Amino acid sequence: MIGTRKELEADILRLLRKTSTVTTPLPTTRELGERFNLSHVTVARVMKRMVEEKLLWQSKGGRFYSPEAEALLARPQPVGCLIRGINAWASWYPHLMGGVSETCEASGRGMLIHPVNVLLKQERPDARPDYASPKEQQAALQTYMRVHASECAITILDDLWDDEVLARYAREMPSPRMLLRSCAVEGVESAYPDYEQGALLAVSHFLSRGYEKVIVARPFRGYGTVDQIVDAFEKTSSVLGGGDTVKVVELDGNPKNLSWLKAIARSHKRVGIFCPEDNFAVALHENIIAAGYRIPEDVGILAGLGSEMVSDRGFSSLSVNFEQLGRLAASAHPGQLHDRSHLRLELVIGSTT
Repeated sequence: MIGTRKELEADILRLLRKTSTVTTPLPTTRELGERFNLSHVTVARVMKRMVEEKLLWQSKGGRFYSPEAEALLARPQPVGCLIRGINAWASWYPHLMGGVSETCEASGRGMLIHPVNVLLKQERPDARPDYASPKEQQAALQTYMRVHASECAITILDDLWDDEVLARYAREMPSPRMLLRSCAVEGVESAYPDYEQGALLAVSHFLSRGYEKVIVARPFRGYGTVDQIVDAFEKTSSVLGGGDTVKVVELDGNPKNLSWLKAIARSHKRVGIFCPEDNFAVALHENIIAAGYRIPEDVGILAGLGSEMVSDRGFSSLSVNFEQLGRLAASAHPGQLHDRSHLRLELVIGSTT
């Protein structure tokens, strides 16, 4: 047996030198057994001894390689990020991705950024956004699944992805995690703030400041995160002050149309307005002042995300810790996130309420 083992070791090392790259595996133990007319059990025993002697390296998948392959193949798999194109990043988006990056660096993982430019197209920050069609989203996901998915341990998903499109790929996608909103697709976990807790904070704040009516100004339809925030406010209206305390107004991408405010202001001395999108909150603020209303005396404004867009202007807002949200999405073990909110929102009181 000793002679057989030494001969087999020599043959294996000769094969190893002929492999095309360091990361090319040796043939399987069964293939080597057939080549050398030995049982695959004998071959496996010899190769495991060679691993102990640092002549070979065995991966978690069971294949045998040159020892140099360990440094290249044994490192943690990267986190894939299926996100909007960088030209469409809002001021809060770098903080969100910074949290993901921080976790990747701490765990020794790389970040595989897969920007999808068609996810969001917007001429101006306060203009109606143009979202990718289901067909465009499907094409982008097919590319990711074909080229990158097998390399990644986790897939971070921008909140703009459509649930129906994701449902076709979620089962094969490596540990998918949705950012900023809950996701109804089986197999996709979510990391998002507690919007109902935030809505309770906001409405309570308006009422404590003497605003008689709370308006939730939805900037546009079709954005799942904004829709979930608005839903949270509608649920809260039945808890505080009766079902008519909160009213949802559709801006339809036009912050200059204030006909709804004029109608409401005729019957209420003070009106509090919550806008879940910071760029539109700033545009509303400018247009309301131009229309002759005093802020915060007549109208109060509370912005929805607390980004630099509003914090630098001294707005009152609900604030999201985007870095923490990104860290959570990238660090949680599969099954740990489930489908529930994970972060509390903070109320930042500024000059607009």
